[in-house]
Amino acid sequence: AEYPNIAAQVGRLSSFSTLASLATSSGVAEVLGGDGPLTLMGPQNAALAGLESTPTQATDDDEAPTSSVRADILKYHTIPASVASGDISDGQTVSTLYGDQTLTFSVSGDQISVDGAQVVRPDIPVTNENFHGIDGLLTPSTASLDFTDRTPSDSALASTAPDTTLEDGNEVVIDGSFFPADANGGGFVVLHDSTQLA
Repeated sequence: AEYPNIAAQVGRLSSFSTLASLATSSGVAEVLGGDGPLTLMGPQNAALAGLESTPTQATDDDEAPTSSVRADILKYHTIPASVASGDISDGQTVSTLYGDQTLTFSVSGDQISVDGAQVVRPDIPVTNENFHGIDGLLTPSTASLDFTDRTPSDSALASTAPDTTLEDGNEVVIDGSFFPADANGGGFVVLHDSTQLA
């Protein structure tokens, strides 16, 4: 039997329909449909509750679709290598497609977990290497940030400071998203005037 690639298999299985929607809307489905070798640690629907509120696309038109926060999260679930369940060892660390972030496997008897999420459907058949269903959302240790390009003249500051000079105490509205969010729904980001950092 001819099996589909990871992206197509995710789209076929009802327990991964949320993952399929997120991968398609973020451009990651194209990555998962590539030649590989790739291994997807695919969260089942229940694990992705609430993730649909993260931005669908990169915030600015000049950014690639796969640079969005949503895409970063899905790239963190994707390993650029073949990792079959039978080849996983306890404590094994693997790279992901999300920057320098890694995942760590735990093995106890016949149970496999990755960063706390249990592998509940190992070795789902795909042509471009491996797809394992997991019961949790994997969260990178480094936050993913995406901001809309803004200048002081784009914000409410322009009405109070028409010359767009920023001074201590001025505020500039910056649209964007942060994942993972803290208990208040956001994160803490410090912005600096790049001319002052030299």
